[in-house]
Amino acid sequence: MTEIEFVSIGGWCGTKMALTRNNIFSPSNPFDYVRSSIIGVIDCLENDFANFFPKEKIKQETGFYLSKCCEFQHDNFDNQETIDSFNRKLTRFKEILSKKTPICFLRTVCLNDYENELKYYKTLQNAIEKLYPHLKYIICFIITKQNYLSYYKNLDDKTFVFAINNKLVFSPSEYLQGTYKYIIDFIVNENLFLKIPSPSNIELIKSDTRLEVKKLFHE
Repeated sequence: MTEIEFVSIGGWCGTKMALTRNNIFSPSNPFDYVRSSIIGVIDCLENDFANFFPKEKIKQETGFYLSKCCEFQHDNFDNQETIDSFNRKLTRFKEILSKKTPICFLRTVCLNDYENELKYYKTLQNAIEKLYPHLKYIICFIITKQNYLSYYKNLDDKTFVFAINNKLVFSPSEYLQGTYKYIIDFIVNENLFLKIPSPSNIELIKSDTRLEVKKLFHE
């Protein structure tokens, strides 16, 4: 298998943290440590990140900065260094997608009803392919708070869905390292760039999750 570049596209910081804890180097990109909606990621691709930054440098009632695309929980936009850092990440993200290395986009679903996110998979594909028509890529959605830790199914030949059973682990560190390791190993060992594995005979549930982000993101 040729080298794979794993790239987090949200929807929370745990996706990037899981890559790091599994010793996978992934250059910092704008979606690593923010909460993002899938339509926010699509908007960034379609509009060259024009709506990525908060338009006003004020915090919302949550205490976090909020833009059309993302919720920033760890950043101070009154600080020019923060803006400069994100601009470097924007540039790096575009550079990564411009390379010839196959890319696996990883995204953790942050909605209670996962179907409200998965339904945008083709729109996400179209946004990627319009900008990078020669990019070899797959998209892997990760659905939390399930009764299984398993590959679930593919939506087409580029988009795959995994279920995570949070009850299998005892700490956030174990959750991020162990459960995501299964997914990473499956992607590499099954070689999802070349073949589609049979779907698992499991039932996904629409479950309450602490990863739910502001409803505003999904309207």
